[in-house]
Amino acid sequence: MLKFRGSEKGMAREAEPEGSDGPPLLLPFVASDEVARRYFDRLIEDLRRLGLYATEDYQAHNALAHASAEFERAQAAVQEKGLVLETPHGPVINPMKKARDDARAEVARLSKCFGLTPSDRVGLVSSKRAKGDASGIESILKSKTA
Repeated sequence: MLKFRGSEKGMAREAEPEGSDGPPLLLPFVASDEVARRYFDRLIEDLRRLGLYATEDYQAHNALAHASAEFERAQAAVQEKGLVLETPHGPVINPMKKARDDARAEVARLSKCFGLTPSDRVGLVSSKRAKGDASGIESILKSKTA
């Protein structure tokens, strides 16, 4: 049952340990890929701005950057060749479409973990927020009742 000021799950999240704010760990498969590196840098920047960055999440940071780069390349290949390829045996669906769709699904799955979608951002609490600071919604509710 939900309480007025949030759920029991929300309160449990507030008790989670804070991650460290050290330098990001870049794995070789992302460091050697210019496109993945660009996504990695942007991800770290976004997570720090949202107060959700933790060095301990380096595996997921690298996986999301790699999946984003795979999606970008597969999408470019589909746009270049089209959804249907002509072969000696007749038309076939471009196999890069499957690669693109798989990469898009992985990006969406990992993005949810970091609260990078509007619906997921609502449920996340920044561990960097000062104790006692009201969330945006709490501030609105307090101003309406004051």
